[in-house]
Amino acid sequence: MRLHSFISDNLDAILIDWVAFAGEQSHAAVNLDRVALLDRGRLILEEIVTDMGRPQDDEERQAKSEGNSATASTATDLRSRSRARQRER
Repeated sequence: MRLHSFISDNLDAILIDWVAFAGEQSHAAVNLDRVALLDRGRLILEEIVTDMGRPQDDEERQAKSEGNSATASTATDLRSRSRARQRER
């Protein structure tokens, strides 16, 4: 089974653990209730699954792993990018 298929098939169970973990990290859940954590987690994981499901050759896979993908979205409103910026700060 491919990882993106596993995530899709087990999304609800993963999100339950996601919310439980976020609740243990006081800084992570400060401004988010359970519903908001579930919504954001679902959006982030769906974006990841979509990206992982796209075909790519070895060169693109390597570039993506180094953050240099020519096909990566440059959208600034992606939840996963927003979350990464928050964690970076």
